[in-house]
Amino acid sequence: MGNRILLYAAFCLCACGTPAYADDFAEFKKEFQSAGYGEKLQILGKISADDKNALKKAAVFLCDPNPKIRQKTIDWLAQKKSDAATGEFLVSEIVRKKDVPDYARCAGINALGAINVASQKSVLIELLNDKNCLLRAEAVNTLCASYKGGDVLDAIRAKLSDPSYQVKTAAIDAIKQIAPAEL
Repeated sequence: MGNRILLYAAFCLCACGTPAYADDFAEFKKEFQSAGYGEKLQILGKISADDKNALKKAAVFLCDPNPKIRQKTIDWLAQKKSDAATGEFLVSEIVRKKDVPDYARCAGINALGAINVASQKSVLIELLNDKNCLLRAEAVNTLCASYKGGDVLDAIRAKLSDPSYQVKTAAIDAIKQIAPAEL
C-alpha cells in the first residue's frame, strides 16, 4: 500500500508540474515528497495566493491520498483562490484528467463547489453523465450544496433513475434539501 501511495504522489507531482517550472516548485516537490501529515499542513499554510505556482501546488495536495489533506486544500482554495481561473485550472488539470486518481478528481469537484464559480456550474451538470459513478455522485452533492436554479434541480432529478445506487442516493438526498415537497 505504501508504494502505491508514493506512486500516486509521484504521478500527481509529474502531472501537475513539469521540470521547466521555477525552482520554488522543484523545492516544493522535494519538500512535499518527504513530508508527513503535519508537515504537509505546514507546507500548505506557507503557500501564498500570489505565488505563480499556487494552483499547481494545490493540485499536488488534492492528489494526496489523505482525505484530511485534501479537505484542508479545498478550504484553502475557497479562502485564497476562489476565482474563475482557479475553476478552469481545477477542471482542466484535475477533474477532466482520466489518469488522475478518482479521489483526487472528486476532491477537484468538491473544490469547484467550495470556490463556487458560476461558470463551472455547467461543468458539474455535464459531469452528471460521466461514466464514473463516484464522480456523478460527487457532482450531485456539489451542485446541491453550492449552486441553485431550475437547471440544477432538473439535472439532479434526472439522476433519480441512475443505475448506480450511490448516485440515486445522492440525488434523493439533494432533492430532499432543494425541493422537499417533491419526495
